[in-house]
Amino acid sequence: MNLQFNIGDLVTTYYSGFYRVTKIVRRWENKKYPEGSFNAIAHDIVGEFDPNTCGREMNPLIYFKQEYTADGKPIKSNRTKFCDSSFVQPAFVSLKQFIKHHEESIIRLNSILEKEYSNADKIPKNLSST
Repeated sequence: MNLQFNIGDLVTTYYSGFYRVTKIVRRWENKKYPEGSFNAIAHDIVGEFDPNTCGREMNPLIYFKQEYTADGKPIKSNRTKFCDSSFVQPAFVSLKQFIKHHEESIIRLNSILEKEYSNADKIPKNLSST
């Protein structure tokens, strides 16, 4: 998935929760090493492009701060995290998947409840009001 991100976007990453993009940094392979090699990537060049030292452009680094937990509770975090943009996706994708999963779970749980406890006599008296 080759997506463009902007500062301020709400995203998900390989970290749990929802994050706000705070910075995007372009990077390139280091021309001192063969293209695509571990060293060319491990010694990447970040920031401004220099044709003498910069090789093939790599995925940008995305910096972000957490705004919500995985279940949607707001959270104040001053800690900045980052990762390669290939591990980042717009939050709406995860939110739609999360909502669909929980809607399906609710249907299954209601089915169990109806199947097992459709007769009010099966429900213990001290639990019948909950």
